[in-house]
Amino acid sequence: MSRTRVVLACSDHTEDAVALASLKTQLAPLEREGLLECWDETRIEAGAVKHDEIRRAVQSASAAVLFVSADFLASEALMRHVVEPLVERAGVGDVLLIPAFWRPSTVAQVGVGPRKVKLTQYAGYGSPDRPLSALTYTDREREFAKLAEKLAAAAGLRTEAAPRPSSDAGTATTPATTAATVEREYALSISLERQGDTLAVGYHVPGVATLPSATRPWSDAVPALEIGRRLDRERLDHVEVALAAHGEE
Repeated sequence: MSRTRVVLACSDHTEDAVALASLKTQLAPLEREGLLECWDETRIEAGAVKHDEIRRAVQSASAAVLFVSADFLASEALMRHVVEPLVERAGVGDVLLIPAFWRPSTVAQVGVGPRKVKLTQYAGYGSPDRPLSALTYTDREREFAKLAEKLAAAAGLRTEAAPRPSSDAGTATTPATTAATVEREYALSISLERQGDTLAVGYHVPGVATLPSATRPWSDAVPALEIGRRLDRERLDHVEVALAAHGEE
């Protein structure tokens, strides 16, 4: 089983390092189970060329967690060598990008890369208005646990969608197996999760990298949810009418 490589990116500020350590504690059991392989700059060995190690990690990552803070945004090296390449890969659905809005910052006003992509467009944890550092210790740990569960779920989907090796190396894949694989690749899943005053929207197509996610104000989502409820009620009414008609026959 191949591991999902996760890049953990944060500034070297003491408070940001505390957040990184907390999440790594949550992720440690998943690494032990072989689901994830987590990487951050502390993994760079003495004597290695730092920029080369960072580039390899960013290019090979299947997921990335960004600990967003004022110091994070102020770090030119982080933005140029880590965040910009990850945003470009996320733009083509090649990596799952998860911002953890850790401390107050101007992230809502800052664009990344030539296309000025906002990190706030990705479904994350915390928000610019209510960063994770403002939560109690227990609530922060709960959010980090949820983040770890999301990465574990992404690793499980990626493993499930991976092609299984044939028991006979000389046997070609049958048309039936190929058709099933194609069907999974085009099955779009959408996840909705309320996070305080925002609605996190996630997209996933099994067999390919997770698509870019987004956040929306919860107030904007309420009308759409009400429409969904009405459609569900109408669908149920149609089912009841059909069942009643069948019973009369």
